[in-house]
This record gives sequence, structure tokens and C-alpha cells, in this order.
Amino acid sequence: MERLWLMVRRIPRSIIIHAGPKLSNRGFRWAPRSLLSQRATNIMDFVDGGCDIIKQGLRGHFHLLLIDTAKHLRTDGPLFFDCPKLDSLVIFERLKKSENTTLNLYKGCVLAFVGPPKPATEWHLGAALTPLTSCEDEQGRQYPLMEYKALVRIQVYSEELALREGLTLEDFREKACGVSCIPLETDIVIS
Repeated sequence: MERLWLMVRRIPRSIIIHAGPKLSNRGFRWAPRSLLSQRATNIMDFVDGGCDIIKQGLRGHFHLLLIDTAKHLRTDGPLFFDCPKLDSLVIFERLKKSENTTLNLYKGCVLAFVGPPKPATEWHLGAALTPLTSCEDEQGRQYPLMEYKALVRIQVYSEELALREGLTLEDFREKACGVSCIPLETDIVIS
């Protein structure tokens, strides 16, 4: 399957939220093991800008939430992150716990999304990534290299949205325990 992905060369960014089993080799942990029995609308959005498949992984432009914490976070239940730059609070959940036996988040880990996470009652699907190093493409450009860990979802609560549901952000911030996230938008390579 890795050969097939390298021949494809360009693929929609939404491949990172594909829910099926993934390949296990470095550079392809983001890649589905199979495209059989998947509906194309569930797999990929072919108008989303696209990513390049290079030997180090999937290179593309993503919206990120950078985890900023001094401690390791276990993901066996929902987590709450304060996001001051968005004046919001983020509720995080891991999906498909069978992907990895453990998933710990720590300072420098990121949550990657195809579009910018905005306050909404709907969940945003994304990928949890851990930092590896940087890598260089064929033209000598440097990119952060991140390892795909798990399919995740978040819900972003603004003060207005929380109030509509009879809550305040302070109710949630107590649960955040000093963990915050910083929104970014940049090119990365997902291994």
C-alpha cells in the first residue's frame, strides 16, 4: 500500500481524519491500510487544497493547536484546554482507542485540523501528533516532522456558546488545570 501512496503523490488533507486502520511504518502512519469499503465522501474532500506525499510522510498546510503544558496528559477521558488566543475553551477526546494502547500528550504535541477550529456545538475531527524533528524536501525546505498518533475530536466553546448552554467558561477552566493550547497555521510533514 505504501507504494500506491507514493505513486499517488498528491492527496486531500482530509486523509488525516480517515477513521480506518492505518499503516504502521514510519512516514505512512497517517495512511489508511485500505480504501476498500469506504465511501469517498467519508474519506477525502478533493477540493481542500491537498498534500504532497513524500518519502518522509504527508506534507501539507494544516491548522494546529499546540499543547502548552508542563505535564504529560493521559487521554483515557475528555481533556479541557484553555485557548486564550481564541478566547475559548477546547474539549478534547480521543477516538478509536484501539489505534494505540496509550496516547500521552505533552508540551510540543499538536492537534492538526483541515480547517480552523471555531466555536461550535459540532465536533471538529483531527489528528493528534507528537514532535519528531524536522525534515527537508527535495528543494531543501525545512518542515517540522510530526508523528501521527491518533484520530481525535475537539469542541471549541466561546463564552457566548457556553452561556447559551447555561454555563460559563470559568466552569470549564477549572477542569483545564493550567493546560492551554495555542492556535497555529503552518506547513508540516506528518509521518
